[in-house]
Amino acid sequence: MPTAPDNTTVRVRLDTVKDTESIQQIQAFGRSDERFGVGDYYVMRHQNYGFTTNPPQGSIGLLTALNGNPDAPIAHYVEHPDFRPRNTEVGASKMYGYQYNTDYIYIQQGVLTIKHHAKIRLESGSAYIEVTPDKITANVSGKYLEINTADIIELATRIIGVGLQYIGMDSPTVGNPPKVETELGPAKQAWSLFGG
Repeated sequence: MPTAPDNTTVRVRLDTVKDTESIQQIQAFGRSDERFGVGDYYVMRHQNYGFTTNPPQGSIGLLTALNGNPDAPIAHYVEHPDFRPRNTEVGASKMYGYQYNTDYIYIQQGVLTIKHHAKIRLESGSAYIEVTPDKITANVSGKYLEINTADIIELATRIIGVGLQYIGMDSPTVGNPPKVETELGPAKQAWSLFGG
């Protein structure tokens, strides 16, 4: 009985992603800039069920020619060396994108960290909670709540009977450079505690 030829696997460099079809397709460069996918022809990219990515141009992956047939390739294991986070804890998992240092979901033993430099949004039906560096916003059943830095300071004042006086810049968000030197160096913002 004749045997099928071996599969051939080569390393490729991603050029273009087509993410509009039921299965993602790519075009890439192989050895000596050999093209896989030209014009309207694309190569199917294998991804796991329940998880999809759109890797940037220049990502590195593997392309397997099934049964050794270069006209029947499939791409998999695509990674970009410039954006992959380093030093992930053993046994942990991290989902990331372009801003890999500031934007990620990190699953470690004992803690789940969701971090984004601009905004985190959680939705359930029409309800949502948004978290930004300076405020928390919630909308549930049409009832809107916003908590910012000033609200938190006022709440702390009422609860513990102390006050905070801003003595750093002209404004916590805009104004002149910091005026206060601390033991740890110049402070971006400085507050004075009184009362109690």
